[in-house]
Amino acid sequence: MRSEFQKGLSSPQNVRQFLPRADEVVQEFLSTLTCRLNDGIANDMVMELERLNLELTCFMTFGERVKCFSDDERKENSVTSRLIKAAEQSNTNILPTDQGFMLWKYFETKPFKKLRISQEF
Repeated sequence: MRSEFQKGLSSPQNVRQFLPRADEVVQEFLSTLTCRLNDGIANDMVMELERLNLELTCFMTFGERVKCFSDDERKENSVTSRLIKAAEQSNTNILPTDQGFMLWKYFETKPFKKLRISQEF
């Protein structure tokens, strides 16, 4: 399913269609980042890039902006902050759950519990 979805999304016609809107998101990101750097607020580029990634993913996939760069969404308990944390937990715990001893089939291991919780968000 993923490969079929990606084929359609990455076709030249679709890429051309999304470029102007993606450019708007990136320009907003750069503007916000410049302000945050000048104010001494932005000190972790990974966090900033995670926000850009989520904003672009939601916009390109669902056609909706989630306002990742707003002050409200930068709060720890905001929807976008929780989505970013859930994605990080999923990515961190999927490999040990899938590639290690599959004890989670018999009882809930710590990595599986973290994966389950992140997927429930």
